[in-house]
Amino acid sequence: MVAWSVLGLTIGVGGGYFLYVKKPAEFQSVAVLQVQHQATTDTDDSQIILSDPVLNRAVSEHRLDRLPSLQAPGANRNQNNNKKNNPPARDVISQLRRHIKLQRRPLAAAAPDAIYEVQCHAASSSDSEAIANAVVSSYVQYLSATDNQTAWKSAIELLQSARNESLERIAELEKQRVPLKLPANASLEAGEVISAEAVRWDRLRSESARFHEEYIQANAQIQRTESLITEGAAADDILAALGMSVDAAPTTAPAADASADASAVKAAEQQKRILAERAKIRADVERDLVPLNQELDRLLKIVASEHPKVRGVQKRIDKVLERLNDMPPLPKRSPSAGQPKTQDTARQETTGPSKGTLVTARLRALRTRRDQLGQQMSDVDAQLKQAAERVSKQKTELQEDARFRREITLEQQLADRATEQLETILRTPPEPATQAAVVSLAEPGVQVTPHLGPHLLIGAAAGVLLGLVLGGLFLLTSAAGEPEGDGA
Repeated sequence: MVAWSVLGLTIGVGGGYFLYVKKPAEFQSVAVLQVQHQATTDTDDSQIILSDPVLNRAVSEHRLDRLPSLQAPGANRNQNNNKKNNPPARDVISQLRRHIKLQRRPLAAAAPDAIYEVQCHAASSSDSEAIANAVVSSYVQYLSATDNQTAWKSAIELLQSARNESLERIAELEKQRVPLKLPANASLEAGEVISAEAVRWDRLRSESARFHEEYIQANAQIQRTESLITEGAAADDILAALGMSVDAAPTTAPAADASADASAVKAAEQQKRILAERAKIRADVERDLVPLNQELDRLLKIVASEHPKVRGVQKRIDKVLERLNDMPPLPKRSPSAGQPKTQDTARQETTGPSKGTLVTARLRALRTRRDQLGQQMSDVDAQLKQAAERVSKQKTELQEDARFRREITLEQQLADRATEQLETILRTPPEPATQAAVVSLAEPGVQVTPHLGPHLLIGAAAGVLLGLVLGGLFLLTSAAGEPEGDGA
């Protein structure tokens, strides 16, 4: 059993030493800070020492992200280009907090002053020393940079500067707004000008549209009449095109027409029916031509006459005019039965010139009316152009004035806000400042783990126990394997 115990002890001591060698070493460095508060209440600065502003300053100014102890596990490094893949600042700060432990010792009971031991654990003695010294020096610099009195004065200067800039901007905007010549009794509502000139502009637009429409209708009526005259149409058709009733044409026919025979009455009824049908067709054609002529005139003001849209509208007009060819022809006049030929001839001679005179007079009146409409249209368009320019100028000036007013209001609000904040800051003086001093800087770290003694002791104890167990098992198996006769 002794041999087995010695063997187990040897194996256990060897295993303990092997585990001691394989376990990563950890070194500890300690830096000491003394923090003094002018306040009377007990204050713990541990959270401030480990806050992001302090640790960020330590990482950036002391290049802690280059330390191997703070490198992210498994970080790739491009050795060919000699570049290091440093972990992000957030990961470095998280690891930095895991490597630091703070211990606070008050200098007196219930006193705000205290001693802080910044203990840093790292994989090497140099890393632990660098981390501890970086944290304490960064905390001291942080307190110097965020001194309450300095921050208070800086805030006052910033607010005063912002208020002065807003007031100077207001004065500049007022100076730029002075040259504007705002129209009297004019305003801007929903982006539209409300003024007497704007009302006049709307009225002129309506008059211009009316004159244009009347001019187009008169011109179309003249063109249709001239076309019928060129084609040699009957005087009744021409009078109908001119908007005159055929019955209105004067006639000197004798009252003896009432005694015409039945054939003359039938012919007259047939002629009246045909004329009514022709008048209906002409009315339909005129109705359909009005929008087409308006569209044609609008296009001719924009594009040339050879434009495809103009040609398309012209084709539609020609197609509508072709419907005039479908009108039933007028019946030929024949002498009435029972009446001498000289009487009918006399009627035609007395009727024809009267209708021709009406056509000529009506056509002359239409041309005069068209010329008058054209002149009125030109005058109204000139007035409309001037009114539109004046309204546009008024709108521009009103919009510019509104823009100046908005900017002045915004700058005034900013100035008032800065003044209000400035008064609030002046009424609340800063709290007493906190001072910190480094009592002692950290030295190269001392190894704190692993310890050789505990590893050897635990390994020896485990080895002896293992040897005793193995020895007991060996004796039991040996005793069970001996024959019974030999034992007797």
